[in-house]
Amino acid sequence: MRTYTLADGSTTDSQTFRIRSLKVGDTVLENVKGSVSDTKGTLLLGQSFLKNFKSWSIDNSRNVLVLVPK
Repeated sequence: MRTYTLADGSTTDSQTFRIRSLKVGDTVLENVKGSVSDTKGTLLLGQSFLKNFKSWSIDNSRNVLVLVPK
């Protein structure tokens, strides 16, 4: 069990686990940390996922997350 601080400053406890292999587009990530929380609201990708990319941005006109592989 781990306590996380959310973007709005609130905290939540959640169980953590490791995803052995996760494919996003042409990029395959291994051993990505994951967690599940009872927090109501939009699901989010955390820094443990996003740090696997050279950069990322949000294209609001297309409603997509743009990930640039390392």
